[in-house]
Amino acid sequence: MIVSNKLFKRNDESGEARSRRRILNATARHEIETDSSIDIKKAGAYKYAQSPAFEWYCHNRFF
Repeated sequence: MIVSNKLFKRNDESGEARSRRRILNATARHEIETDSSIDIKKAGAYKYAQSPAFEWYCHNRFF
């Protein structure tokens, strides 16, 4: 397959196009943390998640 270099000229790109390309090439890391007033080891996962004090946090990092 032969591809023309004219398709990939980066000098013509706008700043927005360059930033979009950077984001698409970035590595994403997602971390999910949970917290509850109930001990998961004693009560089990279902009761842990059904607690009114249950919270979850999602952290996303791109590099």
